[in-house]
Amino acid sequence: MSNVIGQRVKAACIGVFVVLAFSAHGAWNVMQEKVRAQNNVTESVDRWTVSFAALNSSIEQWNKTFTKETSLQDLRGLLELANLEKSGLSIQADDIGVSAVEPVRHNNLNIGLTRMCLSSQGVADGKSLEVSAADYRTLFAGVKHLTDRADISIKNIVIRGDKKLPTATLGDFCVLLSRS
Repeated sequence: MSNVIGQRVKAACIGVFVVLAFSAHGAWNVMQEKVRAQNNVTESVDRWTVSFAALNSSIEQWNKTFTKETSLQDLRGLLELANLEKSGLSIQADDIGVSAVEPVRHNNLNIGLTRMCLSSQGVADGKSLEVSAADYRTLFAGVKHLTDRADISIKNIVIRGDKKLPTATLGDFCVLLSRS
């Protein structure tokens, strides 16, 4: 009888050992899966961190290119920002007004810019800015300088020679300002 009890105890111990072995193996597999999941999350965060850091130069360039709209106090500030004189161009400042203020959208998404458009009084379409220069060379160079600026948008340009000075009509002349 003690032999039978001993065999039963031995079988029970083997059974407990088998159950513990399978449980340990299962726990090991669960732990390995959790480690893999944590490694995947860590790698994903690292990739996002690197990608975000790569955007820093773009953000800096954006801030250098586009003046914050909150920094402008009035029309004079907008004219100073356009800095037409640096381009060799002149305007009749008393005849200038704002023809539009609207958000800039791309692919139907607001991109964080505001378009503030300037116009000269007396221009037929009411949306164009008339600029002049001492000669045609200066006029062309000035208009080219404006078109090279990322913070200025011009829809069309008409050169006119029927005035005392060489003149260009800049259709939908707008200064782009950052809203943030």
